Amino acid sequence: GLPYDNSTDETFYEKEQRSVNGADVSVFVSQSQKDDYRCFYTDDPAQLAKIRVIHNGVDTAFFTPATDRKRRELKLYHDIDPDDFVIGFVGRLDPIKAVDRIFHALAKIKEKKKGVTVTITGEGRSVKYLEGLSRGLGIGDNVHFYGFQTGSQLLRRYQMADVGVVPSVLETFGLCV
Repeated sequence: GLPYDNSTDETFYEKEQRSVNGADVSVFVSQSQKDDYRCFYTDDPAQLAKIRVIHNGVDTAFFTPATDRKRRELKLYHDIDPDDFVIGFVGRLDPIKAVDRIFHALAKIKEKKKGVTVTITGEGRSVKYLEGLSRGLGIGDNVHFYGFQTGSQLLRRYQMADVGVVPSVLETFGLCV
């Protein structure tokens, strides 16, 4: 079983609505989020007029993809076989992020294919559970935990991955995407 409860706190929606209603201005990160608010909370024009949509952004001058050579160098530097296929996760290690799904998938992949590594960048209340799960599934040697990273260290974690995964059960803002 999963180590978390998928149910939603009944007061969550009330708190969210009070926050928006009590604010002079609320920033939503997408038109879709604003549309959901209108659908689930209110279609009051006065309340909706207080919502500003400002999309998330990425500094593409800093966050650039790595060349194949650079990706191989980063893998070597972090004691990963440069020929391994690296699945990367970056985010808060919380049950709602469902990182355990990556581990269960890796356990199945590993039965059929060698040379797959998972990198986990982040911290949170699920770290100990995930470390134990990786060992319990027999994939501990194929999982690397890097903790919370910023700046060039975070960039390296992204660049080292051949693919990024976001298995979240729910993404309110979807910042990592």
